[in-house]
Amino acid sequence: MKPISILMLVLVLFVWAQQSRPQASGSRLPTDFIVVDSTGKTIGSVIGVGETHPTTVAIPFQGVPLPVTVFRTSFLQGSLFFTSLDCTGQPFQDESNSPFPASAVGPGNMLFAASGPSQSITAASTLDGLGNCFQTPPFAYSDAVPMSPVIDLNKFSPPFKVVSKVREE
Repeated sequence: MKPISILMLVLVLFVWAQQSRPQASGSRLPTDFIVVDSTGKTIGSVIGVGETHPTTVAIPFQGVPLPVTVFRTSFLQGSLFFTSLDCTGQPFQDESNSPFPASAVGPGNMLFAASGPSQSITAASTLDGLGNCFQTPPFAYSDAVPMSPVIDLNKFSPPFKVVSKVREE
């Protein structure tokens, strides 16, 4: 091989090796952060950040991570579905969209979680996170799970902020 060819090969290998290196220790991944309330109480580990920065955390409950979207001063309210016309009886949630267990923040900042196997239902009403009940045209869900209240999120005091789990060096 000619000396210039060898030099080019060495340069290409050097550049490739630099790009293949693990990230520097100063780099952070979303999983390196937690969200805490104004008293420093941990809400959960960050598992995602949306385009406009709403942050999704995994709140642990009985060893299961429950995803919840957290804003600076509140939690994203969700909806619960009912087979009744007046939002009474067993609440349900559609489980088909995520590999995480179904969860939703309901009225009064109560976190609801899946509490049984999925089943087919026909929803006739919806309860939003503010406690408003709406009758809906009958809508069939083939992957609905019963939901139960599990955590009162009022135990966390806004404002909420993200902090690093890893000590800064």
